Amino acid sequence: MNPIVERCKTEKDCLVLAENAKKKGRIDIVDEANLRAVELRQQGYRNTGKRPSIDYHACGLKDGDKIYLPDIDIEAEVWSHRKLLFEGCDTYITTIERELISRGLPNIKIANKWRIRDTDEVLNDAYNRAYPK
Repeated sequence: MNPIVERCKTEKDCLVLAENAKKKGRIDIVDEANLRAVELRQQGYRNTGKRPSIDYHACGLKDGDKIYLPDIDIEAEVWSHRKLLFEGCDTYITTIERELISRGLPNIKIANKWRIRDTDEVLNDAYNRAYPK
């Protein structure tokens, strides 16, 4: 691990480092800092037993990876550990789902249907593996 990343003691430290490294084009440090943040979040889960909200990085995704809804040809890009880039805006998955439903798309083709583009794995399965019940 990069010595700069090793100095991160909190999740916030890691996220600030990742953001600054992204601005400087240091993707290697971005990925390591995000991975360290995942480790810290998972340690918190092990200590408390409380599962966090969706965490794309803990699911094995990196910024820029894609998730999609197979039945309706909708795609979003991982923007951070919690946010996605959809139609040019960084937002949360639940906001995207509400928007799609408001457009008249059926909930049955949206809720719990997201898949990881590179592996075709169901996103919820990856989350459950990262944070078992």
